[in-house]
Amino acid sequence: MAKPQPTLDALAATITEAAHIITSHMRENKIPEPTFASDSPQSYGELPPDISAVRQRLAATAIDMWQLALGPEDIVWDRSWTVGRKTQSYLFAWFEGQYTLK
Repeated sequence: MAKPQPTLDALAATITEAAHIITSHMRENKIPEPTFASDSPQSYGELPPDISAVRQRLAATAIDMWQLALGPEDIVWDRSWTVGRKTQSYLFAWFEGQYTLK
Protein backbone atom coordinates (compact mmCIF):
# COMPACT_ATOMS: atom_id res chain seq x y z
CA MET A 1 0.00 0.00 0.00
CA ALA A 2 1.28 3.45 -0.90
CA LYS A 3 2.40 5.72 1.89
CA PRO A 4 0.19 8.83 2.28
CA GLN A 5 1.87 11.84 0.71
CA PRO A 6 1.99 15.24 2.41
CA THR A 7 -0.26 18.01 1.16
CA LEU A 8 0.43 21.74 1.11
CA ASP A 9 -1.97 22.18 4.05
CA ALA A 10 -0.27 19.44 6.09
CA LEU A 11 3.18 20.86 5.41
CA ALA A 12 1.99 24.37 6.28
CA ALA A 13 0.59 23.07 9.59
CA THR A 14 3.92 21.39 10.41
CA ILE A 15 5.79 24.59 9.56
CA THR A 16 3.45 26.69 11.71
CA GLU A 17 3.75 24.30 14.65
CA ALA A 18 7.55 24.16 14.44
CA ALA A 19 7.86 27.95 14.09
CA HIS A 20 5.64 28.39 17.16
CA ILE A 21 7.79 26.01 19.23
CA ILE A 22 10.99 27.80 18.20
CA THR A 23 9.69 31.34 18.74
CA SER A 24 8.13 30.37 22.09
CA HIS A 25 11.51 29.04 23.22
CA MET A 26 13.19 32.25 22.08
CA ARG A 27 10.69 34.48 23.86
CA GLU A 28 10.89 32.45 27.07
CA ASN A 29 14.69 32.66 27.02
CA LYS A 30 14.85 36.29 25.86
CA ILE A 31 16.60 35.33 22.62
CA PRO A 32 15.94 37.80 19.77
CA GLU A 33 13.79 36.26 17.07
CA PRO A 34 15.39 36.06 13.61
CA THR A 35 14.32 38.54 10.95
CA PHE A 36 15.69 39.80 7.67
CA ALA A 37 16.75 43.07 9.32
CA SER A 38 20.44 43.92 9.14
CA ASP A 39 20.68 43.90 12.94
CA SER A 40 19.08 40.46 13.30
CA PRO A 41 21.17 37.87 15.18
CA GLN A 42 23.59 36.02 12.93
CA SER A 43 23.05 32.68 14.68
CA TYR A 44 20.70 30.98 17.09
CA GLY A 45 23.49 30.22 19.51
CA GLU A 46 23.38 27.00 21.49
CA LEU A 47 19.89 25.53 21.26
CA PRO A 48 18.74 22.60 23.38
CA PRO A 49 18.69 19.34 21.39
CA ASP A 50 14.88 19.21 21.24
CA ILE A 51 14.63 22.77 19.86
CA SER A 52 17.49 22.11 17.44
CA ALA A 53 15.61 19.05 16.14
CA VAL A 54 12.46 21.16 15.67
CA ARG A 55 14.51 23.75 13.78
CA GLN A 56 15.88 21.06 11.46
CA ARG A 57 12.36 19.69 10.92
CA LEU A 58 11.15 23.22 10.12
CA ALA A 59 13.88 23.73 7.51
CA ALA A 60 13.31 20.31 5.90
CA THR A 61 9.55 20.80 5.79
CA ALA A 62 9.96 24.28 4.28
CA ILE A 63 12.04 22.76 1.48
CA ASP A 64 9.39 20.05 0.93
CA MET A 65 6.68 22.69 0.77
CA TRP A 66 8.68 24.82 -1.68
CA GLN A 67 9.22 21.80 -3.92
CA LEU A 68 5.56 20.75 -3.75
CA ALA A 69 4.45 24.32 -4.47
CA LEU A 70 6.66 24.43 -7.56
CA GLY A 71 5.49 21.06 -8.83
CA PRO A 72 7.48 18.40 -10.69
CA GLU A 73 8.02 20.28 -13.93
CA ASP A 74 9.11 23.55 -12.35
CA ILE A 75 11.36 21.93 -9.74
CA VAL A 76 13.24 20.09 -12.50
CA TRP A 77 13.51 23.34 -14.47
CA ASP A 78 14.73 25.22 -11.40
CA ARG A 79 17.40 22.63 -10.63
CA SER A 80 18.54 22.29 -14.23
CA TRP A 81 18.79 26.07 -14.52
CA THR A 82 20.97 26.23 -11.40
CA VAL A 83 23.29 23.51 -12.69
CA GLY A 84 23.13 25.02 -16.18
CA ARG A 85 24.38 28.40 -15.01
CA LYS A 86 27.43 26.80 -13.39
CA THR A 87 28.15 24.73 -16.51
CA GLN A 88 27.59 27.77 -18.66
CA SER A 89 30.17 29.81 -16.74
CA TYR A 90 32.74 27.00 -17.17
CA LEU A 91 32.04 26.92 -20.91
CA PHE A 92 32.43 30.69 -21.24
CA ALA A 93 35.74 30.56 -19.36
CA TRP A 94 36.91 27.60 -21.49
CA PHE A 95 36.08 29.38 -24.73
CA GLU A 96 37.87 32.51 -23.55
CA GLY A 97 40.96 30.45 -22.66
CA GLN A 98 40.61 31.00 -18.91
CA TYR A 99 39.89 27.35 -18.20
CA THR A 100 41.56 24.32 -19.68
CA LEU A 101 40.42 20.74 -19.60
CA LYS A 102 42.83 18.40 -17.87
